[in-house]
Amino acid sequence: MDYEIFVYNVFQQSGKEVYKKYCKDYQIDNSADEFPMLVINGQWITGYDEIERYLKNDFIIEKEDLRIKQDNGQKQKDKSNSEQKNKVEGDTGTSIVDQLTRNSREKNIKNDDKYLLLFTTYSCEECEKVKEFLKEIDSSVIIEEYNIGAENAVEILQTLYAYYHVADSRQHVPTIFMGNQVFTGQEEIITALSREDTFTNATYGTMIEAIKKNMGTETISKTSYLALFGSGLLAGFNPCGISMLLMLLSILLTAQSGVLRNGMLYILAKIITYISIGIGSYFAVAAVFSDQLKSISRIFTIVVSGIILMLAVMNFVDFINVKREQFGKIHMQLPVNLRTFNHHMIKKMGNVSEKFIPLLAFALGIVISFGEFFCTGQIYMASILYMFRTHSESILQIISMFLVYVGAMSIPTIAILMVVYKTKTTNVVSEFMLHRMGLIKLFNGILFLVFFIYMVFSLI
Repeated sequence: MDYEIFVYNVFQQSGKEVYKKYCKDYQIDNSADEFPMLVINGQWITGYDEIERYLKNDFIIEKEDLRIKQDNGQKQKDKSNSEQKNKVEGDTGTSIVDQLTRNSREKNIKNDDKYLLLFTTYSCEECEKVKEFLKEIDSSVIIEEYNIGAENAVEILQTLYAYYHVADSRQHVPTIFMGNQVFTGQEEIITALSREDTFTNATYGTMIEAIKKNMGTETISKTSYLALFGSGLLAGFNPCGISMLLMLLSILLTAQSGVLRNGMLYILAKIITYISIGIGSYFAVAAVFSDQLKSISRIFTIVVSGIILMLAVMNFVDFINVKREQFGKIHMQLPVNLRTFNHHMIKKMGNVSEKFIPLLAFALGIVISFGEFFCTGQIYMASILYMFRTHSESILQIISMFLVYVGAMSIPTIAILMVVYKTKTTNVVSEFMLHRMGLIKLFNGILFLVFFIYMVFSLI
Protein backbone atom coordinates (compact mmCIF):
# COMPACT_ATOMS: atom_id res chain seq x y z
CA MET A 1 0.00 0.00 0.00
CA ASP A 2 1.19 3.52 -0.76
CA TYR A 3 1.09 5.84 2.24
CA GLU A 4 2.88 8.81 3.74
CA ILE A 5 3.62 9.40 7.40
CA PHE A 6 3.94 12.91 8.85
CA VAL A 7 5.38 13.12 12.37
CA TYR A 8 4.80 16.11 14.67
CA ASN A 9 6.25 16.57 18.16
CA VAL A 10 3.49 17.98 20.36
CA PHE A 11 6.06 19.05 22.98
CA GLN A 12 7.28 21.70 20.54
CA GLN A 13 5.17 24.75 19.75
CA SER A 14 5.08 24.10 15.98
CA GLY A 15 3.91 20.53 16.50
CA LYS A 16 1.39 21.58 19.11
CA GLU A 17 -0.17 24.07 16.64
CA VAL A 18 -0.51 21.32 14.00
CA TYR A 19 -2.12 19.06 16.61
CA LYS A 20 -4.64 21.76 17.55
CA LYS A 21 -5.50 22.24 13.87
CA TYR A 22 -6.10 18.49 13.40
CA CYS A 23 -8.34 18.44 16.48
CA LYS A 24 -10.37 21.31 15.05
CA ASP A 25 -10.50 20.03 11.45
CA TYR A 26 -11.40 16.43 12.35
CA GLN A 27 -13.36 17.23 15.54
CA ILE A 28 -11.03 15.12 17.62
CA ASP A 29 -12.02 14.91 21.27
CA ASN A 30 -8.87 16.13 23.04
CA SER A 31 -10.47 16.64 26.45
CA ALA A 32 -7.99 14.09 27.81
CA ASP A 33 -4.95 14.19 25.50
CA GLU A 34 -3.12 10.92 25.08
CA PHE A 35 -0.05 10.40 22.97
CA PRO A 36 1.12 9.09 20.63
CA MET A 37 -1.91 9.76 18.44
CA LEU A 38 -2.25 8.37 14.92
CA VAL A 39 -4.69 10.15 12.57
CA ILE A 40 -5.85 8.22 9.49
CA ASN A 41 -8.35 9.80 7.12
CA GLY A 42 -9.95 11.85 9.84
CA GLN A 43 -10.14 8.98 12.32
CA TRP A 44 -7.74 8.63 15.21
CA ILE A 45 -6.10 6.05 17.44
CA THR A 46 -4.17 6.81 20.64
CA GLY A 47 -1.69 4.85 22.73
CA TYR A 48 1.12 2.53 21.66
CA ASP A 49 -0.84 -0.67 22.25
CA GLU A 50 -3.94 0.57 20.41
CA ILE A 51 -1.93 1.80 17.40
CA GLU A 52 0.05 -1.42 17.14
CA ARG A 53 -3.04 -3.62 17.41
CA TYR A 54 -5.10 -1.70 14.86
CA LEU A 55 -2.28 -1.30 12.39
CA LYS A 56 -1.61 -5.02 12.46
CA ASN A 57 -5.20 -6.20 12.47
CA ASP A 58 -6.88 -3.60 10.30
CA PHE A 59 -4.59 -1.28 8.37
CA ILE A 60 -1.91 -3.67 7.15
CA ILE A 61 -4.38 -6.37 6.06
CA GLU A 62 -6.29 -3.71 4.09
CA LYS A 63 -9.58 -3.85 5.93
CA GLU A 64 -11.57 -0.76 4.96
CA ASP A 65 -13.24 -0.13 8.29
CA LEU A 66 -10.87 0.90 11.07
CA ARG A 67 -12.89 0.23 14.20
CA ILE A 68 -11.52 3.22 16.10
CA LYS A 69 -12.43 3.38 19.75
CA GLN A 70 -13.09 6.95 20.72
CA ASP A 71 -14.33 6.41 24.24
CA ASN A 72 -11.73 7.99 26.53
CA GLY A 73 -13.01 5.98 29.47
CA GLN A 74 -12.39 2.79 27.45
CA LYS A 75 -8.87 3.93 26.64
CA GLN A 76 -8.02 4.60 30.26
CA LYS A 77 -9.57 1.58 32.01
CA ASP A 78 -6.53 -0.70 31.55
CA LYS A 79 -4.05 1.70 33.16
CA SER A 80 -1.79 0.06 35.75
CA ASN A 81 -1.97 0.92 39.45
CA SER A 82 1.23 2.96 39.27
CA GLU A 83 -0.12 5.02 36.40
CA GLN A 84 -3.33 5.65 38.30
CA LYS A 85 -1.33 6.82 41.30
CA ASN A 86 0.63 9.28 39.21
CA LYS A 87 -2.10 10.61 36.95
CA VAL A 88 -3.12 14.22 37.45
CA GLU A 89 -6.42 14.76 39.22
CA GLY A 90 -8.77 17.68 38.69
CA ASP A 91 -9.54 19.70 35.61
CA THR A 92 -6.86 21.04 33.31
CA GLY A 93 -7.38 24.60 34.48
CA THR A 94 -6.07 23.77 37.98
CA SER A 95 -2.76 25.38 38.84
CA ILE A 96 0.32 23.19 38.40
CA VAL A 97 1.47 24.25 41.85
CA ASP A 98 -1.90 23.34 43.38
CA GLN A 99 -1.76 19.89 41.81
CA LEU A 100 1.78 19.22 43.01
CA THR A 101 0.96 20.60 46.46
CA ARG A 102 -2.08 18.32 46.73
CA ASN A 103 0.03 15.32 45.74
CA SER A 104 2.73 16.26 48.25
CA ARG A 105 0.19 16.46 51.08
CA GLU A 106 -1.17 13.04 50.20
CA LYS A 107 2.37 11.62 50.27
CA ASN A 108 3.54 13.72 53.25
CA ILE A 109 6.32 15.42 51.26
CA LYS A 110 7.96 18.29 53.17
CA ASN A 111 9.55 21.42 51.72
CA ASP A 112 13.06 20.42 52.83
CA ASP A 113 12.80 16.87 51.39
CA LYS A 114 15.08 16.11 48.47
CA TYR A 115 12.72 15.74 45.51
CA LEU A 116 12.71 15.24 41.76
CA LEU A 117 9.87 15.10 39.25
CA LEU A 118 10.33 12.53 36.48
CA PHE A 119 8.36 12.38 33.20
CA THR A 120 8.46 9.18 31.14
CA THR A 121 6.38 7.36 28.54
CA TYR A 122 5.63 3.84 27.29
CA SER A 123 8.10 1.78 25.24
CA CYS A 124 10.88 4.27 25.96
CA GLU A 125 14.27 2.58 26.33
CA GLU A 126 15.95 5.74 27.63
CA CYS A 127 13.18 6.17 30.22
CA GLU A 128 13.73 2.64 31.50
CA LYS A 129 17.50 3.17 31.76
CA VAL A 130 16.98 6.40 33.69
CA LYS A 131 14.57 4.68 36.08
CA GLU A 132 17.12 1.91 36.65
CA PHE A 133 19.80 4.52 37.34
CA LEU A 134 17.54 6.35 39.81
CA LYS A 135 17.29 3.17 41.89
CA GLU A 136 20.98 3.61 42.72
CA ILE A 137 20.90 7.25 43.92
CA ASP A 138 20.49 8.49 47.48
CA SER A 139 17.50 6.69 48.97
CA SER A 140 16.41 9.90 50.76
CA VAL A 141 15.53 11.50 47.41
CA ILE A 142 11.78 11.35 46.75
CA ILE A 143 11.07 10.50 43.11
CA GLU A 144 7.63 11.27 41.70
CA GLU A 145 6.98 9.87 38.23
CA TYR A 146 4.41 11.06 35.70
CA ASN A 147 3.77 8.96 32.62
CA ILE A 148 2.74 11.27 29.79
CA GLY A 149 0.20 8.66 28.73
CA ALA A 150 -1.79 9.51 31.86
CA GLU A 151 -4.54 12.10 31.81
CA ASN A 152 -3.31 15.73 31.65
CA ALA A 153 0.34 14.74 32.18
CA VAL A 154 1.34 16.04 28.74
CA GLU A 155 -0.22 19.41 29.51
CA ILE A 156 1.67 19.61 32.81
CA LEU A 157 4.94 18.73 31.08
CA GLN A 158 4.42 21.33 28.36
CA THR A 159 3.56 23.95 30.97
CA LEU A 160 6.69 23.16 32.97
CA TYR A 161 8.77 23.32 29.78
CA ALA A 162 7.43 26.84 29.27
CA TYR A 163 8.02 27.90 32.89
CA TYR A 164 11.58 26.55 32.87
CA HIS A 165 12.28 28.05 29.39
CA VAL A 166 13.30 24.69 27.91
CA ALA A 167 14.38 24.97 24.27
CA ASP A 168 12.34 23.03 21.70
CA SER A 169 15.32 20.78 20.89
CA ARG A 170 15.38 19.56 24.52
CA GLN A 171 11.67 18.93 24.89
CA HIS A 172 11.54 15.14 25.04
CA VAL A 173 11.24 12.43 27.65
CA PRO A 174 12.76 11.31 29.90
CA THR A 175 12.73 14.71 31.62
CA ILE A 176 13.56 15.52 35.24
CA PHE A 177 12.66 18.74 37.08
CA MET A 178 14.68 19.21 40.24
CA GLY A 179 14.86 22.43 42.25
CA ASN A 180 15.37 25.21 39.72
CA GLN A 181 17.01 22.86 37.20
CA VAL A 182 15.70 20.68 34.38
CA PHE A 183 17.47 17.79 32.65
CA THR A 184 16.27 15.96 29.53
CA GLY A 185 17.44 12.78 27.87
CA GLN A 186 19.20 9.75 29.33
CA GLU A 187 22.77 11.03 28.93
CA GLU A 188 22.11 14.50 30.33
CA ILE A 189 20.12 13.17 33.30
CA ILE A 190 22.66 10.51 34.29
CA THR A 191 25.58 12.93 33.89
CA ALA A 192 23.89 15.62 35.98
CA LEU A 193 22.68 13.31 38.73
CA SER A 194 26.11 11.70 39.01
CA ARG A 195 27.61 14.95 40.28
CA GLU A 196 27.92 15.24 44.05
CA ASP A 197 26.56 18.79 44.26
CA THR A 198 23.47 18.15 42.13
CA PHE A 199 21.17 17.56 45.10
CA THR A 200 22.42 20.54 47.16
CA ASN A 201 19.34 22.68 46.42
CA ALA A 202 17.13 19.92 45.05
CA THR A 203 14.38 20.19 47.66
CA TYR A 204 10.65 20.09 47.05
CA GLY A 205 10.27 23.63 48.40
CA THR A 206 12.98 24.95 46.05
CA MET A 207 11.23 23.43 43.04
CA ILE A 208 7.83 24.87 44.00
CA GLU A 209 9.37 28.33 44.46
CA ALA A 210 11.16 28.02 41.09
CA ILE A 211 7.87 27.09 39.39
CA LYS A 212 6.05 29.98 41.06
CA LYS A 213 8.74 32.42 39.99
CA ASN A 214 8.87 31.17 36.40
CA MET A 215 5.10 30.97 35.97
CA GLY A 216 4.71 34.45 37.43
CA THR A 217 2.04 33.50 39.94
CA GLU A 218 4.03 34.27 43.05
CA THR A 219 2.63 37.05 45.16
CA ILE A 220 4.54 40.24 44.50
CA SER A 221 6.56 40.85 47.64
CA LYS A 222 6.56 44.02 49.71
CA THR A 223 10.17 44.50 48.61
CA SER A 224 9.07 44.58 44.96
CA TYR A 225 6.44 47.21 45.69
CA LEU A 226 8.95 49.25 47.72
CA ALA A 227 11.46 49.04 44.86
CA LEU A 228 8.85 50.25 42.38
CA PHE A 229 7.71 52.99 44.76
CA GLY A 230 11.31 54.22 45.21
CA SER A 231 11.96 54.12 41.46
CA GLY A 232 8.77 56.05 40.74
CA LEU A 233 9.52 58.63 43.42
CA LEU A 234 12.99 59.22 42.00
CA ALA A 235 11.58 59.50 38.45
CA GLY A 236 9.18 62.15 39.77
CA PHE A 237 12.15 64.40 40.59
CA ASN A 238 13.46 64.23 37.03
CA PRO A 239 14.41 67.77 35.92
CA CYS A 240 12.88 67.19 32.47
CA GLY A 241 9.38 66.71 33.83
CA ILE A 242 9.66 69.35 36.55
CA SER A 243 10.89 72.03 34.16
CA MET A 244 7.82 71.49 31.95
CA LEU A 245 5.52 71.65 35.00
CA LEU A 246 7.14 74.86 36.28
CA MET A 247 6.79 76.51 32.88
CA LEU A 248 3.09 75.54 32.74
CA LEU A 249 2.47 76.86 36.27
CA SER A 250 4.33 80.07 35.43
CA ILE A 251 2.01 80.64 32.46
CA LEU A 252 -1.05 79.90 34.64
CA LEU A 253 0.16 82.36 37.31
CA THR A 254 0.69 85.07 34.73
CA ALA A 255 -2.74 84.45 33.20
CA GLN A 256 -4.26 84.27 36.71
CA SER A 257 -6.06 81.11 35.65
CA GLY A 258 -6.91 78.35 38.19
CA VAL A 259 -3.40 77.17 39.05
CA LEU A 260 -4.57 74.35 41.33
CA ARG A 261 -7.41 73.09 39.12
CA ASN A 262 -5.53 73.23 35.82
CA GLY A 263 -2.33 71.97 37.38
CA MET A 264 -4.17 68.91 38.74
CA LEU A 265 -5.75 68.26 35.34
CA TYR A 266 -2.27 68.39 33.78
CA ILE A 267 -0.92 65.92 36.38
CA LEU A 268 -3.96 63.64 36.03
CA ALA A 269 -3.41 63.46 32.28
CA LYS A 270 0.22 62.51 32.87
CA ILE A 271 -0.81 59.78 35.34
CA ILE A 272 -3.29 58.29 32.87
CA THR A 273 -0.78 58.50 30.02
CA TYR A 274 2.07 56.90 31.94
CA ILE A 275 -0.12 54.06 33.21
CA SER A 276 -1.41 53.47 29.68
CA ILE A 277 2.10 53.48 28.21
CA GLY A 278 3.35 51.15 30.93
CA ILE A 279 0.57 48.59 30.76
CA GLY A 280 0.57 48.72 26.94
CA SER A 281 4.35 48.16 26.82
CA TYR A 282 4.13 45.36 29.37
CA PHE A 283 1.48 43.37 27.53
CA ALA A 284 3.07 44.09 24.14
CA VAL A 285 6.34 42.54 25.33
CA ALA A 286 4.45 39.63 26.93
CA ALA A 287 2.37 38.96 23.80
CA VAL A 288 5.00 39.46 21.10
CA PHE A 289 8.18 38.23 22.72
CA SER A 290 7.14 35.73 25.42
CA ASP A 291 7.73 32.68 23.20
CA GLN A 292 10.98 34.08 21.79
CA LEU A 293 12.22 35.04 25.24
CA LYS A 294 12.05 31.41 26.27
CA SER A 295 14.81 30.62 23.79
CA ILE A 296 16.74 33.92 23.77
CA SER A 297 16.11 34.95 27.36
CA ARG A 298 19.81 34.99 28.24
CA ILE A 299 20.82 37.04 25.19
CA PHE A 300 17.93 39.46 25.77
CA THR A 301 18.94 39.91 29.42
CA ILE A 302 22.59 40.54 28.48
CA VAL A 303 21.62 43.21 25.92
CA VAL A 304 19.22 44.94 28.33
CA SER A 305 21.82 44.78 31.10
CA GLY A 306 24.33 46.52 28.83
CA ILE A 307 21.87 49.32 28.06
CA ILE A 308 21.03 49.79 31.75
CA LEU A 309 24.75 49.91 32.66
CA MET A 310 25.29 52.55 29.97
CA LEU A 311 22.46 54.67 31.43
CA ALA A 312 24.03 54.33 34.89
CA VAL A 313 27.39 55.53 33.60
CA MET A 314 25.82 58.47 31.74
CA ASN A 315 24.02 59.60 34.90
CA PHE A 316 27.24 59.41 36.91
CA VAL A 317 28.97 61.50 34.20
CA ASP A 318 26.10 64.02 34.39
CA PHE A 319 26.56 64.16 38.17
CA ILE A 320 30.22 65.09 37.69
CA ASN A 321 29.32 67.72 35.08
CA VAL A 322 26.71 69.27 37.39
CA LYS A 323 29.21 69.43 40.25
CA ARG A 324 31.61 71.24 37.88
CA GLU A 325 28.72 73.49 36.78
CA GLN A 326 29.22 72.37 33.19
CA PHE A 327 25.48 72.18 32.49
CA GLY A 328 25.97 72.22 28.73
CA LYS A 329 27.59 68.78 28.92
CA ILE A 330 24.60 67.06 30.54
CA HIS A 331 23.61 64.04 28.43
CA MET A 332 20.45 62.74 30.10
CA GLN A 333 17.95 65.40 29.06
CA LEU A 334 15.36 66.03 26.38
CA PRO A 335 16.67 66.77 22.87
CA VAL A 336 16.74 70.49 22.05
CA ASN A 337 14.08 70.23 19.33
CA LEU A 338 11.70 68.41 21.67
CA ARG A 339 12.26 70.94 24.47
CA THR A 340 11.54 73.76 22.03
CA PHE A 341 8.34 72.05 20.86
CA ASN A 342 7.13 71.55 24.45
CA HIS A 343 7.89 75.16 25.37
CA HIS A 344 6.03 76.37 22.29
CA MET A 345 2.98 74.26 23.19
CA ILE A 346 2.90 75.52 26.79
CA LYS A 347 3.32 79.17 25.81
CA LYS A 348 0.21 78.93 23.64
CA MET A 349 -1.83 78.47 26.79
CA GLY A 350 -1.39 82.14 27.63
CA ASN A 351 -3.31 83.10 24.49
CA VAL A 352 -6.24 80.72 24.98
CA SER A 353 -9.66 81.68 26.27
CA GLU A 354 -10.19 80.93 29.99
CA LYS A 355 -12.92 78.38 29.34
CA PHE A 356 -10.63 76.27 27.12
CA ILE A 357 -7.62 76.27 29.49
CA PRO A 358 -8.72 73.16 31.53
CA LEU A 359 -9.13 71.14 28.33
CA LEU A 360 -5.80 72.39 27.00
CA ALA A 361 -4.05 71.63 30.31
CA PHE A 362 -5.27 68.03 30.16
CA ALA A 363 -4.29 67.69 26.50
CA LEU A 364 -0.83 69.14 27.23
CA GLY A 365 -0.38 66.57 30.00
CA ILE A 366 -0.88 63.78 27.45
CA VAL A 367 1.28 65.31 24.69
CA ILE A 368 4.14 66.32 26.98
CA SER A 369 4.15 62.89 28.68
CA PHE A 370 5.01 61.25 25.37
CA GLY A 371 7.73 63.83 24.74
CA GLU A 372 9.17 63.49 28.24
CA PHE A 373 9.45 59.75 27.80
CA PHE A 374 12.85 60.24 26.15
CA CYS A 375 14.05 61.46 29.53
CA THR A 376 11.79 60.21 32.34
CA GLY A 377 11.01 56.99 30.49
CA GLN A 378 14.48 55.56 31.07
CA ILE A 379 13.77 54.62 34.68
CA TYR A 380 10.21 53.68 33.76
CA MET A 381 11.28 51.19 31.07
CA ALA A 382 13.89 49.69 33.40
CA SER A 383 11.12 49.28 35.99
CA ILE A 384 8.85 47.65 33.40
CA LEU A 385 11.63 45.16 32.61
CA TYR A 386 11.89 44.46 36.34
CA MET A 387 8.12 43.90 36.45
CA PHE A 388 8.32 41.62 33.41
CA ARG A 389 10.96 39.40 35.03
CA THR A 390 8.87 39.14 38.22
CA HIS A 391 5.59 39.25 36.33
CA SER A 392 2.26 37.98 37.46
CA GLU A 393 -0.60 36.43 35.52
CA SER A 394 -3.01 38.43 37.68
CA ILE A 395 -4.26 41.50 35.82
CA LEU A 396 -5.06 43.23 39.12
CA GLN A 397 -1.54 42.62 40.38
CA ILE A 398 0.01 44.02 37.20
CA ILE A 399 -2.19 47.13 37.37
CA SER A 400 -1.36 47.55 41.06
CA MET A 401 2.37 47.59 40.24
CA PHE A 402 1.90 50.38 37.72
CA LEU A 403 -0.34 52.31 40.09
CA VAL A 404 2.36 52.11 42.77
CA TYR A 405 5.06 53.33 40.38
CA VAL A 406 3.10 56.11 38.68
CA GLY A 407 1.51 57.13 41.98
CA ALA A 408 4.95 57.54 43.55
CA MET A 409 6.15 59.42 40.46
CA SER A 410 3.28 61.88 40.88
CA ILE A 411 4.06 62.75 44.50
CA PRO A 412 6.85 65.29 43.72
CA THR A 413 4.77 66.99 40.99
CA ILE A 414 1.74 67.31 43.28
CA ALA A 415 3.97 68.67 46.04
CA ILE A 416 5.46 71.22 43.63
CA LEU A 417 1.99 72.24 42.49
CA MET A 418 0.92 72.85 46.11
CA VAL A 419 4.06 74.90 46.85
CA VAL A 420 3.52 77.08 43.77
CA TYR A 421 -0.18 77.44 44.57
CA LYS A 422 0.60 78.61 48.11
CA THR A 423 3.59 80.87 47.31
CA LYS A 424 2.24 82.19 43.99
CA THR A 425 5.74 81.87 42.49
CA THR A 426 7.88 79.19 40.85
CA ASN A 427 11.19 80.62 42.09
CA VAL A 428 11.28 78.56 45.30
CA VAL A 429 10.98 75.27 43.43
CA SER A 430 13.38 76.35 40.67
CA GLU A 431 16.10 77.19 43.19
CA PHE A 432 15.51 73.95 45.07
CA MET A 433 15.83 71.84 41.89
CA LEU A 434 18.87 73.71 40.62
CA HIS A 435 20.84 73.09 43.81
CA ARG A 436 19.88 69.41 43.92
CA MET A 437 20.23 68.47 40.26
CA GLY A 438 23.56 66.75 40.93
CA LEU A 439 22.03 64.69 43.74
CA ILE A 440 19.18 63.61 41.47
CA LYS A 441 21.66 62.52 38.78
CA LEU A 442 23.64 60.59 41.40
CA PHE A 443 20.54 58.76 42.66
CA ASN A 444 19.50 57.98 39.08
CA GLY A 445 22.92 56.47 38.40
CA ILE A 446 22.73 54.37 41.58
CA LEU A 447 19.24 53.18 40.68
CA PHE A 448 20.32 52.08 37.19
CA LEU A 449 23.34 50.35 38.74
CA VAL A 450 21.02 48.45 41.09
CA PHE A 451 18.89 47.40 38.10
CA PHE A 452 22.06 46.27 36.31
CA ILE A 453 23.18 44.16 39.29
CA TYR A 454 19.71 42.63 39.52
CA MET A 455 19.78 41.69 35.82
CA VAL A 456 23.30 40.20 36.14
CA PHE A 457 22.28 38.08 39.13
CA SER A 458 19.27 36.83 37.17
CA LEU A 459 21.75 35.36 34.66
CA ILE A 460 23.60 33.35 37.31
